[in-house]
Amino acid sequence: MSEIVVFDSDPRKALFEKHSHINQGTYWLASELMQLLGYSDMNSFRKAIARAQIACAHLGIPVEENFVYIRSDDSTSDTKLSRFACYLVAMNA
Repeated sequence: MSEIVVFDSDPRKALFEKHSHINQGTYWLASELMQLLGYSDMNSFRKAIARAQIACAHLGIPVEENFVYIRSDDSTSDTKLSRFACYLVAMNA
């Protein structure tokens, strides 16, 4: 029996995976995903995040496990997004 090898040549997926962070689980930063999805500012992107959080809640999935707000040393805020949260944000973008 021959083995089937699937090669995913979608460059968008490779770029998405390249921006993942691994530290107690895999996550993506909203500020980086914003750029990948073509948003120019965080204010408009926050609207997509809010819609994604509503969708997450309607599905009965814990929002706080998929959208984690963080504040860095220089007082800027960002959001850690799970893979599922990234999917929801992209669908609501």
